[in-house]
Amino acid sequence: MSAALSGLDTLRGRIARKENPSAAVTLGITLTEVEQGAATFQGAPHAGLLNPLGTVHAAWAFGLLDSACWCAAFSTLPPGVATTTLETKINLVRAITLETGLVRCEAHVVANGRTVITAEGQVKDGKGRVLAHGVSTLLVLRNKAGET
Repeated sequence: MSAALSGLDTLRGRIARKENPSAAVTLGITLTEVEQGAATFQGAPHAGLLNPLGTVHAAWAFGLLDSACWCAAFSTLPPGVATTTLETKINLVRAITLETGLVRCEAHVVANGRTVITAEGQVKDGKGRVLAHGVSTLLVLRNKAGET
């Protein structure tokens, strides 16, 4: 994170440079779109994500949701201010399998406070069916003087 760039400009730069954090690489997901207060990740499930029953592990959908919500929140912040997830709650409503194909998670900020940001998102398949949805609560991390 650059102290000279806003959250939105930092994320736009990552997309332009095709920089993917190591956790996103591991999960096989990519930040594809970001606007003020909104972000989209996408990825396709692979065999390394399967649980013992042969469906994609819930942690993958959680990773998509948490990442998209975090980026949506971060996109609202001025230079030198960061955020971290306090809590994410996810509801899994449809199984994700290898046959599901490309999956997208679109998230947006619901409430943007000085110390806490709340964002919500939906994980959808290529047909627009909701696979999971949830909410993240994120802590705003300001410098010691409390300046923005």
